[in-house]
Amino acid sequence: MYLCYDRKNGVVYGKVCCSHWVDGKDRKTYINLGRVIDKQNHIFKNRKRGLFRYFPP
Repeated sequence: MYLCYDRKNGVVYGKVCCSHWVDGKDRKTYINLGRVIDKQNHIFKNRKRGLFRYFPP
């Protein structure tokens, strides 16, 4: 698991990327975290959770 960042219309969004093997092929699943507020401290904001801090494993 690792954090990925996307830029859309000048706004940075974060997501958690998980890689796993299915039938001999590498598949990735993504969990959207929302808009990045503070990249160094892993603080995000989305509609469902509001403002929160993600603690990576």
